[in-house]
Amino acid sequence: ITLTTTSLACGAVTTIRVGNSGGRAFNYTATAGGATTVLTGGSGTVSPGGNATLTASTLPLGKGTITLAASGADNSPKVISASC
Repeated sequence: ITLTTTSLACGAVTTIRVGNSGGRAFNYTATAGGATTVLTGGSGTVSPGGNATLTASTLPLGKGTITLAASGADNSPKVISASC
């Protein structure tokens, strides 16, 4: 799993690209942690060499995380956090 971002923007929308540099497809699930974090595109499949897009937002003065897990993928799980 490769990600295009390592933190969430406070009070704004963050686009997260989930990449697959491996040789086989993987299924991923992303979950939001914290009452102030909202996530769209929380699950799917990424083909070899492909990527998927998630959108996350955190309210101002909020704290939260996005945890992305993919069984069988290297570097899983990944956690992206915000502390505003």
